[in-house]
Amino acid sequence: MGLVQDILDRQTQLASDRLPWESEWDAVIRFALPYEKGVTGMNRLGSAESVLTQGPRSKRPGTKLLDGTAIYSIERLAAGILSLTMPQSSKWHGLGSVDPLAPDLDEAAEDWCSRVTDYLFAVRYTPRAGFASVNEMAVKAACGLGTGVIFLEESFGDAHTREAQMPFKYSYAPLAECFLGQNAQGIHDTNYRLVNYKARQAVQKFGEKHVSSKLLDAANDPRHKDTSFQFIHAAMPRAEAGSSASSNRDSAVASYWVEVSEKKLVKESGYFTFPYVVHRWVRRADSPYGESPVMLAMREIVRSQIIEEDVARGVSQQGKPPIATVAGKVNGKQAPLRAPNFAPGANNKGYLDPSGALFAKPMLESNGQALSFMLSIQEAKRRQIQDMHYINLFQILVDNSQMTATEVLQRAQEKGDLLGPVGTSFQQSSSLQVDRELEILERKEAFNPGSALEAPDSIYDHDIRASSTSPMDRLRRTEELIGANDVVDTALKFAQAGKTKLLERINEDEVGDLVADVRGASRKIFYSEEEMEAQRQQKEQMAQMQQMQAGLEMAGQAADVANKGVPAVEQLNALMEQSQ
Repeated sequence: MGLVQDILDRQTQLASDRLPWESEWDAVIRFALPYEKGVTGMNRLGSAESVLTQGPRSKRPGTKLLDGTAIYSIERLAAGILSLTMPQSSKWHGLGSVDPLAPDLDEAAEDWCSRVTDYLFAVRYTPRAGFASVNEMAVKAACGLGTGVIFLEESFGDAHTREAQMPFKYSYAPLAECFLGQNAQGIHDTNYRLVNYKARQAVQKFGEKHVSSKLLDAANDPRHKDTSFQFIHAAMPRAEAGSSASSNRDSAVASYWVEVSEKKLVKESGYFTFPYVVHRWVRRADSPYGESPVMLAMREIVRSQIIEEDVARGVSQQGKPPIATVAGKVNGKQAPLRAPNFAPGANNKGYLDPSGALFAKPMLESNGQALSFMLSIQEAKRRQIQDMHYINLFQILVDNSQMTATEVLQRAQEKGDLLGPVGTSFQQSSSLQVDRELEILERKEAFNPGSALEAPDSIYDHDIRASSTSPMDRLRRTEELIGANDVVDTALKFAQAGKTKLLERINEDEVGDLVADVRGASRKIFYSEEEMEAQRQQKEQMAQMQQMQAGLEMAGQAADVANKGVPAVEQLNALMEQSQ
């Protein structure tokens, strides 16, 4: 009971630390992430059934969502961040040595890094692994809530689901469930996650012998088998070795599952690396949670809802204006004049005299000019929200398709400068993800002799980690490409004036490599050094053969001339003899 109580107390403390963020998160979920799990009340233990309301929040009672600009903007922003940092269409990281002073990898080690990289991407984007959809949800949560969490779990295979081919799998952990902690370096190392399982699911996951009798009775009762029970999954640095019943008792990260209502420890195990991948938009040194652009734009998002309501009323009034009618009588007396009702199609009795004149003018709450003004304000507010979501950065060619190549590069550089810090944050979390994937593969003996990914001996002299190769990294180098273009243009201008010294100094191979790296061209378009040497030797052989052939042709012509010249010489000698 001591361990369980310690876990419950720690969860309460982490919930208290998280509390200042929750009002911000609820506002974001209400107006920008309607399908995200709600946060309010999740800091309270024992509220499993009342807190985790499912379904879109825009459809829940008391929620009014009129303007969807924030929803569309966060979708675009998340798609843009994914395209820059983790695009599905290309490999966004490689593997290499992280020690800058270490010797270069030999050919065998480089080939191994390439094969393992290909394998990691093949596994991640297999539908059964679920990485693509899970990562998209986590990135979207980071864009909106500042923090998005992925649970990267080792897979041990299942004969029925055929998971034996999958070394690991991914699942989304809603921020509402997660109570995070970080170490002194600002790296996440703790997550006390509140999870709800139906009774039958809990028995499937933990087994009949480990759950409480109360839960087991519910699971065996057809009327209550879908009753929700709350659990805490505590993942944290291990302070001491686990019990003899624990799996991975010597692992670096301890894992405990507690059934909250009965305060019962239902599972104890561990991980050799922290199993949660946490994306953050902007890191806060004093908090495990991040800030997002949606939080900064929340005041404008709320105002857009008010403006949208006014615009919607104005449009309805123009199409179905309120009307005025003559006053009626009640019990033979004139009905009292009430305040005008400007709702579309409303009937205002008593505001029209028998001659048809209005007692109150104008009867429309807004005329066409006022409506036009409101529409312009609405559009300006939407653009402001979109700009705060960086949407303008992802429209380099859409807004002006006539830009020059240099202008396109300059806009790309601007995008890299503004989103660079954010991209770095996502790349750091992705790097930790790759570390965990490699650790799982190594423990599964995927790199042992005889396996398909057998590692060469030289690889163990290096600390192999992920090296980012995403479009974001290329954007950071755009300034190099702009500078190279300027130098080449200047050299060409000098060459037109007859001064070719600068043009001759330019190394065309280096320029080609720079353009390929920054623009993302495949290295396969270049010949290797061996292929270039083979081509050079072939050209030399062809030149020698051409020289030999030319020599033979010249020798043949000389012989022909000589043969044709023999009779003439003989005739000349005969004439000379006669003249004597």
